[in-house]
Amino acid sequence: MTREPEIFLREESGPGRGRVHALGLGRQTIGRDPQAAVSLASGDVSRFHASLEVTPEAIVVADLGSKNGIFDASGQPLTRPTPLRHGAVIVVGGISLRIHHPGAQVDAALARSGEATVTRGGRPAERGGREPLAGPVIATVVFAALVVGLLVWQ
Repeated sequence: MTREPEIFLREESGPGRGRVHALGLGRQTIGRDPQAAVSLASGDVSRFHASLEVTPEAIVVADLGSKNGIFDASGQPLTRPTPLRHGAVIVVGGISLRIHHPGAQVDAALARSGEATVTRGGRPAERGGREPLAGPVIATVVFAALVVGLLVWQ
């Protein structure tokens, strides 16, 4: 049994219906050209029709000056870079593509519950950064001053 990729587009209509296009992080393209990350078999799809900016939290779609544009599921044109949520459908050259992005699903659920931020990857030191020291240093100095003050006062 093969496992589906974590972030992908699924063709919901057209000659490739059911086909899954895995998406890596970074900039990906949708188009008729075989070099496109999401290559679609339709004369209504430009060679390089749209770009997808894929991050751990979201996918943003942008038209690359295509002749036929990009639309949402309700038929509204997407004329500027547009964030896509998990489960969203976009239409490119008459082909419907469904977004599958668990990170976008989690972020949307947190936002609905009032959570303003999402922390990924653990503490800064675990991500290769430096642990902030100002808080612990200030707390240590204040604690030491209190101890010295109590000792002198007695």
